Amino acid sequence: MSSEGPFKDAKALIVDGSSTARHGMQLALNHLGIRKVASVARVSDAKRVLAQRTFDVVLCDYLFDHGATGREFFEELRHTRTLPLASIFIMVTSEASHSIVAGVAEIAPDDYLIKPITAVLLETRLLKIKEKKNALAHLYAAFEKEDFKETIQVGKTLLAQPHFPYKMDASRFMAQAYLALEQVDEAVALYDSVLKNKAIPWARVGFHKAMSDTAASQTSASALRNLVSENAHYLDAYDKLARLRAKEGKFSEALEVYERALKVTPNDTARLQVAGQLAFCLGRPDRGIPLLDRAVRNGANSQALDRRSMLHLAIMHYDNSNASDVSRLSDLLRDAQQREPENFRVSVLSRLAAVCS
Repeated sequence: MSSEGPFKDAKALIVDGSSTARHGMQLALNHLGIRKVASVARVSDAKRVLAQRTFDVVLCDYLFDHGATGREFFEELRHTRTLPLASIFIMVTSEASHSIVAGVAEIAPDDYLIKPITAVLLETRLLKIKEKKNALAHLYAAFEKEDFKETIQVGKTLLAQPHFPYKMDASRFMAQAYLALEQVDEAVALYDSVLKNKAIPWARVGFHKAMSDTAASQTSASALRNLVSENAHYLDAYDKLARLRAKEGKFSEALEVYERALKVTPNDTARLQVAGQLAFCLGRPDRGIPLLDRAVRNGANSQALDRRSMLHLAIMHYDNSNASDVSRLSDLLRDAQQREPENFRVSVLSRLAAVCS
């Protein structure tokens, strides 16, 4: 492809533990006219890079020898909104099993490619994704501004077009907007219409999430349990089921659900924190300390890290007479306070941790 092609000004990031794979993907990107390419071997490095720069294309491996998986990385990007919706995220892997593919489909990256990746295949997929991104640009803009009424209005306009090719994508954002506005009936109806056309994982999980906000919570819980039993990689279903159990006051069951999900994604910072804080509230330091310790260590350079996790962890270590760990966490919070002197919340957390030490 010529240097004057549609990607001539694009910036790309490659995240892969194999230097050979990174080199091959860079050559493929260069062939498409993408000259500004950064590459890293670990997810932790990718987080640092993305905190400083924005990329138009991210190619990320699914599995790494150490640390977070590509799935956990993408879930965190989605949770923290570090990567704009206009950017392209493609998961790459040598795995092609049904469970892996289904798990990736649930979190809905822009595409999923099996290695080795050729320039011709990459060009075809990128052009197709770019076309979709352009068609949904106004919808993305409204959703990222959290203007959910506008998101729904734009979505309705797009769905009204007889031959609009991205109705499933528009429906997904509209359903999330309806839920954000607590218009549960509308969300359920939209998810149901998607399911009648194609039973894709995000619609099934979204449908049960919407159902859990209605009186039919027991029916929803049963459906969610069936969903995760079908495929352990439907992690959003675990999250919805755990939140439903917590809402019902069944905190021990909620913790057990999160712990099952963490067997699939052991380095997911957000999930580790919620589970660890549940264990803290239940007075179970034996379960809470390992969870929050992993969250703090894995999330050191992540926007997903809630500093309350440091305080909860410090308190549990204090109760267990682990003085060195309490001191370490107190130092971390003091450093955070020095970096953000105007942040009242961090100041309070730091002072509380200092009391423990």
